[in-house]
Formats: sequence, C-alpha cells, structure tokens
Amino acid sequence: MNNLQHHHIAKMLVLLLALIFCFDVYSQQRLTLESKIDIAVKKYVDHYVFNGTILVADHDELIYHKSYGNAHIATGEPKDNQKNTLNKVNTQFGIGSITKTITAVMVMQLVENNDLKLEDKISQHLPNFPKEKGDRISLHQLLSHRSGLPNYFEIPGWTNGQFNKSMSVAEFENVIYRLPLKFEPGTSYEYSNSGYFLLGKIIEKVTQKNYLQALQESILVPAKMTQTGLQLKNNKLPHLASSYQFSGKNGFRQAQINPELFRAAGDMYSTAKDLFSFEQALLGGKLLSMDSLDRLFKPGRSYGWNQLKVATANQQLDMVSYSGQLMGFNSMLSVIPKDKFTVILLGNIGTSHYERMNITHEIISLLYDMPIASDKLRASLYLHRALYQGNLTDAIQEIKSNPDEFQLDRQGIQSLAQQVRWSGLAAQEESILQLLN
Repeated sequence: MNNLQHHHIAKMLVLLLALIFCFDVYSQQRLTLESKIDIAVKKYVDHYVFNGTILVADHDELIYHKSYGNAHIATGEPKDNQKNTLNKVNTQFGIGSITKTITAVMVMQLVENNDLKLEDKISQHLPNFPKEKGDRISLHQLLSHRSGLPNYFEIPGWTNGQFNKSMSVAEFENVIYRLPLKFEPGTSYEYSNSGYFLLGKIIEKVTQKNYLQALQESILVPAKMTQTGLQLKNNKLPHLASSYQFSGKNGFRQAQINPELFRAAGDMYSTAKDLFSFEQALLGGKLLSMDSLDRLFKPGRSYGWNQLKVATANQQLDMVSYSGQLMGFNSMLSVIPKDKFTVILLGNIGTSHYERMNITHEIISLLYDMPIASDKLRASLYLHRALYQGNLTDAIQEIKSNPDEFQLDRQGIQSLAQQVRWSGLAAQEESILQLLN
C-alpha cells in the first residue's frame, strides 16, 4: 500500500470519526431534550391534569412521541367492567373541535372546485332550513362563527343530559333548524357547534355522500390518516380510549355523551401521528391551495385556527393552534410556522384548554432551550390532585392556611372550576372559586 492510499484511508477515518462524533452529540442533545420534556410533562401527569399522548416534531421528524396514563380506567361504578389499560402511541382519542378545522378544509376544497361559494346562503343548499333565517346566513358566517346560531349548550335540555339519550342525526337536525338566532348574522362573533353541524350537512348535500365518505375521500386518504374516523355510537374501535371526568368523590367517572350529534363539529377520533400527517399534508399544499390556506389562517376570525404569539428569550414567535374538548376527550394541535415545530396533545381526562396551552408553551420553551419557571406549586395543580384523591376540602384549607407555599394562579383556578362545572359538580365548583374571593 503506497503513501497516497494510506493518506486517503486516514482522511476517510477522520471523516468517519467526525460523523460518529456529530451523531453522538446530536443524540445526546436529543436525549437531553426528551428528558426535559419528560420532566415538564410529569408535573401535569402526577397531578391528574394530563393523561394521553404527546407528539413533538421538528419539520417532518418526530423528536418526541410518548403516552401517559390509562386509555381505560376501572372506576368501580356500576356497570363499569373496564380494566386499567395503558395509553399507547397508537391509542385513538376523540379530538373534539379539531374536527371543525378539518370540516373547514373540506368546505374550502369544495369552494376551490366551484361547488360552493363562501357568499352562498344556507337556503341555497338546505331547502328545508327555515328560509327566513337561511337567506340571511352565509357559509362564510358559518365558518367564522358569525351566524347568530346558538351553541349546543344553550339548547333547552342539553345541560341536563337529555341529548345523551338515543337521538338520530335527522331528529337533531330538526332541533338545529328550529333554533332562534341570537343576533343578526355577521354583526357579532359567538362560537357555535350548530353552525359546523350545518356545514357538515351542506357537504353531504353537495357531494351526494355522507360526511364520513366525503371525509375519507377528501382528507383521510390524501393525508394518509389511517387511524382517523367518526366515533359513531355503534363503532367498535379497539384502540379508542374511554373519556373521563372527575367523579366528585374520588377518582374519575366515565363521561356520557352521544358523539354522533357533534358530527362535523366534533365527532372525529384520531391519533397524534395521524393529526401530524394532517398538518403536514395541509401545510405542504396537498389539501388546499395557498390562497385557501391564507383564508384558513387569516388573523382575526379565521376558519378554525387561533393566531397566537409565543415569547422566547429574544423574539415573539407566531403560532397557529387549534384545540378541542368533548366530555373528557381533549386535543391541541400547535405549529410554529417559522421554524416548523409541531406540538400535539391528545387526552381523555378533561384537560382544560388553559392547561393544554401551558403544557404546549413549556414544550416550546424547551425547543428554544429556554428554562421553565419552577417557582411555587400552582394552587390549581394541587386542587386537580385533591379532586382525584377526594380531599378537596382539606386541600383548599391547606392553601388558605399556607399562602406562601402556593402560587394562587387565578386563571388556572377559574379554568379548573369550569371543568368541574362541566362535570356537573356545582358544590365543588363553588368551593374552588371561593379561593379567589
């Protein structure tokens, strides 16, 4: 072997060692980031705030994908034959109102194909909808929650559980048709499941397919979302988690809901990986043109996405995010467009929007190598744990007696009180809110 060959081999060895070193450094950095996210999330898991799956991605690469807690929980309730079953990364969760985001994309696809116009009125596509209202409400107003149609929770009988009983989609459609308008369409904003229910019916009318068929063809197949669909009462889904709320005694009770009534407004289930596939397909231009994407993400009353600012050490970052919650199931999909970071949360114990946003912000801070504040324990986290353990009264007294040991976080406490109210626990809600007096 001559000197030239020796020199060539030596250069190759140096290059190989450099590559190994770089890969090792990258692996260590990634391991450190995973460990930091683990620590951040553990706080929420240990206090019974979060239970589910978290996915974090850098561009199109998953850098964190883990599950926590149980998909099914043995509650000890009568007729409950569930055994504790761990959440896994392929566990499916109801995604609540992220369904609306997908419905909005389907509508915009029909607009691109000239099957619909955003200026179209309801009565052009739903002839049985009362014409006096239908001639005044446009598709744009349905999409942007400016239709004046009341939200589901204002329907008489909704809050006392009447609609948890068996009711067909056709029967419920007639209920929506009869709802009075709260304001003149276009003059105000009020979030409305009812509007997106009607968008689903319009999609069915225009495509001549049921919502699930239209969803499959226009979104699920092109985005390669193989673990996503509609919950539907009779669906047998072995990987679908059960949803839970605080019981009022200790532990959780299984939430009761008729998911079919949410249809295009909130009936979908999915996995974190499938939602990531949706986001990649949407932002990658596989589902909509750039003009339609601009409409979806337009600041203000956009079609299904919230525009937010996230502060890092030296800059304010734009973030687009959408979340959902349906009787214990909860979801959040957040994207930093500038650096193509994605954070997805899916859960099944009623994690509030406020706490999902806290978890997301902490993970984003770690992605930018920013420390997470670790001051006093937030009172709201302590109260979550007390609700689960059944000692809420003692916990409230401890917070009052030792104010220096807790951070009395007003937003967190108000958010928890809202979750407790949605669980039907009025007395516990009142006790929690007394902390803020």
